[in-house]
Amino acid sequence: MRFNLLQIVLLIVLVIIPDIARSQTGPVKKRYKKGTIQLQNRQSYTGEGLVFDSGQLTFMDTKDSQPVTFPLDDIKYIKAQTGSYALESALIGAALAGLSVALAYAEAGSDPFKEVKEERIPIVVGVFVLGGAGIGALFKKEKVIFKDNKFVTDIFIRNENLTACKGYNVTSVGIRLNISL
Repeated sequence: MRFNLLQIVLLIVLVIIPDIARSQTGPVKKRYKKGTIQLQNRQSYTGEGLVFDSGQLTFMDTKDSQPVTFPLDDIKYIKAQTGSYALESALIGAALAGLSVALAYAEAGSDPFKEVKEERIPIVVGVFVLGGAGIGALFKKEKVIFKDNKFVTDIFIRNENLTACKGYNVTSVGIRLNISL
């Protein structure tokens, strides 16, 4: 099945429209399990059960277990926990297990006195995958979701009046790469 350029562009637009709309208005009753909140006055909180609703953030402060609410105008940034690396680590474990099995077959093929005990392959693969998932679950993913009074998204729309284009309004859609070093 061949796609022409218009179909591809239409598919991309349909996929990113919800993200674009959310980036302009903010999440509607969006919840995060855990996060770090820094206010404009540099006061910092660690909270659980972060809920965005009606231009404010409500969460349970982990220090004194009290609910706290701040208007979004008072917040400098919010870094929320968005999951863990369990899936990625399980995939790495599966790749390493596959490599180990392939190397065992290669060695058994080159040496007539060695053999692969095939009944042990599922055990080896399982140990690698579960070990990788367990290690990945220890490391949490975090993402800045709110910064400088704006919701952070990886997809954005920018409308500019460019004098280089004879004063025409130019709208561009782009993808922002967030790189942490």
